[in-house]
Amino acid sequence: MTPDRQTLRQLFSCRDHTTLNATDTEATVERFCADAIDMCEKSETQVAAVCVYPPLVSKAVETLRGTGIAVASV
Repeated sequence: MTPDRQTLRQLFSCRDHTTLNATDTEATVERFCADAIDMCEKSETQVAAVCVYPPLVSKAVETLRGTGIAVASV
């Protein structure tokens, strides 16, 4: 059974877009957030959050401001 478009949108809205690489920098997190925004725009879905390490939260918040995408951290 193939899920319908609405079901897929709901599933994607529960998903986090995560980067937890030891080599992450503000620049890589900014690009990662831009990729999440672009993915949401192209697929007409919304990810729940972008997840990054604590030192990079402020860059993620700045980059995602106004998009409706939350920031998570571990």
